[in-house]
Amino acid sequence: MKGLLLWAIGLYQRYVSPFKGYSCAYRIYQGGQGCSGYGYRVISRHGVRKGMALLHRRLRACGSQLRMHSPRLHPQAGSCDLPDVDCQGCDASCGDVIDVADCCASVGDCWPWNRRERGRKK
Repeated sequence: MKGLLLWAIGLYQRYVSPFKGYSCAYRIYQGGQGCSGYGYRVISRHGVRKGMALLHRRLRACGSQLRMHSPRLHPQAGSCDLPDVDCQGCDASCGDVIDVADCCASVGDCWPWNRRERGRKK
């Protein structure tokens, strides 16, 4: 069982992790190894039962680090969560999102907030 778990973690580290596009939140904010490296180490050192308990504790800590530091996205406001803005004559309704985007693309930044503030709106 121990060998199978270590093999699975090794496959994940080699073939999945480099292509995910993001990294372990615990490693980013606390330093040290990522969760998969930590899991490989504790399972090989302490065995399956205790190693999985330690890895579970680490994954919970990683999740809390992610929730603590990640930006909160605003929930969808309904059928149309686009802001009411005047894009110099664009009179498209909610169903015409592409028309509004095409019209606003030529105007520039006509949205009432920039990308950084978009995640902070409630």
